[in-house]
Amino acid sequence: MQKFKNLGFILNRWGNCKDHIKELSRKGKLATRKIWSLGERMCRNDFRRRWILFKYLAQSVMAYGVEI
Repeated sequence: MQKFKNLGFILNRWGNCKDHIKELSRKGKLATRKIWSLGERMCRNDFRRRWILFKYLAQSVMAYGVEI
């Protein structure tokens, strides 16, 4: 067994959480791409609104692994 998932937390066979951090990073990058492109379409010239979208949607994915 290389890694397992328990209550949403991924542990590898050595008991550390490197795989969990990799997964959160992957989800965060994906969410950032989606949010930033949405912001470009909705409010092209308003950087402040795009930053607010990023702050409230993408950062929650990066910090907690929450799906949007």
